[in-house]
Amino acid sequence: MDRFFKPHGIALVLAVAFVVAAHFALLAYGRYANQRAEVARMQARVQQLQRQKTELERKKRTLMNVDRFMTEVRALGLDKKDWTFYNVNIEEPATFYEIQQILGQTTHANGYYFKPLGLNLRSTLETDTESEGAPGSEPVPVTEGREQGDLLFKLRGAFIVRHN
Repeated sequence: MDRFFKPHGIALVLAVAFVVAAHFALLAYGRYANQRAEVARMQARVQQLQRQKTELERKKRTLMNVDRFMTEVRALGLDKKDWTFYNVNIEEPATFYEIQQILGQTTHANGYYFKPLGLNLRSTLETDTESEGAPGSEPVPVTEGREQGDLLFKLRGAFIVRHN
């Protein structure tokens, strides 16, 4: 045994112990690094869940507000089933006075609304001059101070009337 405790033997034992200790230290450090990465992933997941919870609470409040609003709408009789739609589609020559009367009727009141979809006014003189150049057509006499059909009037829309 004397020989074993000589400096070379002690160095060999210490070298083997150092290698074994280094091996276990590296394994422990690897587990530590994995645990740290797992903690970071879990913290990110917790933050994501908190954001989702906040968003869910916000959406829940919004739905409650919408539900409350719809209850008030129904109580006031503003539900779509309480209204009737009457389509308007006028396309004819008219005088300025007739057009003024029709447009005056498209205002809103308590029981009805007018929803305009299109309005087009075109002079009938344009259509008369266009038809004059067509072969086989007779020119339309234009009289001074025309009244009947001054403009080609096109109005599209809908009256929305509330049931009582």
